[in-house]
Amino acid sequence: MNSNFTVFPHGWFTRLLESLDTRGAKILVVSPYLMLAPLEEVYEKVRFDSRRIRVLSRLSEKDIGCGATSLNAIEFCQEKGIEYGVLDNIHAKAYIVTRPSGKITAFVGS
Repeated sequence: MNSNFTVFPHGWFTRLLESLDTRGAKILVVSPYLMLAPLEEVYEKVRFDSRRIRVLSRLSEKDIGCGATSLNAIEFCQEKGIEYGVLDNIHAKAYIVTRPSGKITAFVGS
């Protein structure tokens, strides 16, 4: 296995939040679904700096209707000035953290 590749099978969200500890780290959240609680945790971890968060998500009535996506999360993005983009054909999830040093950490799942 490549020594630059680390698998975080358990506690990956905790590891994601830890990777945001670096001053100036930014995160791109790519996910078909968006819920408020994890988004609030990320926002708090980046010290309430919405410029450090970008979200790309699928936005469908079906996802909202069945509760997979929270309207509160979308409103949170709007209220806090978090950049939010929509792409209809998203299936996997990726959380990509970039640091000022150029180091990138990605958490990818399906």
